[in-house]
Order: sequence, then C-alpha cells, then structure tokens
Amino acid sequence: MLRLYVGAILASIQIFIAPLNAYADEALSQASDSTVWIYINSESEFITSLPTLSSNELIQEMRRMGSKLQDRKLKLAQAAEAKKFKTSDSLIALVMPGGLLYAAAMQFRHKQAVQQLNDASAQLNELNSNLVEFTFATDTTKLLLALN
Repeated sequence: MLRLYVGAILASIQIFIAPLNAYADEALSQASDSTVWIYINSESEFITSLPTLSSNELIQEMRRMGSKLQDRKLKLAQAAEAKKFKTSDSLIALVMPGGLLYAAAMQFRHKQAVQQLNDASAQLNELNSNLVEFTFATDTTKLLLALN
C-alpha cells in the first residue's frame, strides 16, 4: 500500500513536469503550502532531486487507511453473517421447486462474502505491518540524525 501511495505521488509529479520539459535546465516548483524544488538533469532528463515527504503525514495517511479498512472489515463481517445459510433457507430449499439451486446460490453468496472478508483482513494485516515497519524506520532515521 505504501508503495502504491509513493508511486502515485511520483507519477503525479512526473505528470506535472511533463508539459514543462522544455525548461529542463531550470528548477521547477510545485505550488503547495511550501515551495518544493525539483531539479531535472538536462542531458538525461531524469529527476535528480526529489522533495522529501513528511513521514508524519504518511503515517497519518496510513492510519486513516487502516481505519477505513477496519470499518470495511466490520461491514463485510456483518454481510457475511447475514448471508449465512439459515434453517429457514433449508426449509425453503426443501419446499420450493428448484430449492437446490436456491441453496447453491445462497452458499455461493456466503462464500463470496467470506472471501471478501478474508481479503480485507489480509489487507489490514499488511497495512498494519507496513505501518510498524515504516514507523520503526522513521524513528531510527530520526535517532541517527539526532546522534550525528
């Protein structure tokens, strides 16, 4: 998830710079709260200096994403429970013509809901582990900078 976020930021920067490629020798600025300078090597046309991203903002964004995923997981758990095959469904399947098709459709819907719940759980676990790793790396970097 973090790679996607950073990749999206880099892609948006490159899209912003593409129309201004004629001025590759000059520093380009991107309007925001503070001016960010991006330098482009005129020979290779590669970005040689990127702005630093605020690690605190990235951590906050990851926490917001985790909160949204937790809400989604809760809704999916409720949906999976609601789609569970009940005794009333078995009575309908016995009495109704084509009841076996009805039962199969109910089981399929329940399986899909459980699969979506498992996917959301896996995404949340991955995000939490990435958040811990990123926070540790950020704190370690800050500590190393403070020691120097």
